[in-house]
Amino acid sequence: MRRTLAACLSIVVAVLASAAVAAPLTVVSEAPVTEQSATRFVVRSDRLARDYEVTVQLPDAKVFLPGQKLAAIYALDGGHDLAGPTSVFLGARAMMAPAIVVSLRLAPGQPSSRNEDFTHHPFTVDGKASGGGGAAFEAFLLQDLRPFIEARYPADPASSVLFGHSLGGVFAANLFANNPDAFAG
Repeated sequence: MRRTLAACLSIVVAVLASAAVAAPLTVVSEAPVTEQSATRFVVRSDRLARDYEVTVQLPDAKVFLPGQKLAAIYALDGGHDLAGPTSVFLGARAMMAPAIVVSLRLAPGQPSSRNEDFTHHPFTVDGKASGGGGAAFEAFLLQDLRPFIEARYPADPASSVLFGHSLGGVFAANLFANNPDAFAG
């Protein structure tokens, strides 16, 4: 009786665990962007309970060998709408290696969560507590978004880099301090 009960419990736990991991991101919308070779997704993060806009800019260069992968640049704050087009410009002039640029920002209409997402430790401003969600955003980035991108594009996880400036740079520095092998740079 105990063995049967233990077996049933382990099956229930396995089913619940696989259901929780099965779909950490839901694609809300997908559309091509006016820039060449770019696609914009709006994804819902179950982990963060927010929608994010993800623009994926492919380089002009084609992958030459079957199974060949390209570096991926993950640009926080949407890469300020410059990261993807700049990579195409520089790549077309052989000024940078071909790379997939993944620009990430909150989806339109979402309340700002930069302080929450980009800071690993809570802080107080004018008596109001803020921040401290950096670990959850880090998990979203590494465990949800990167696998989502790598499943759809020939992105090389060993060559991926993280780009952030200002508060995004603070987030990147904390991520590297906590998990130095998460990105190649």
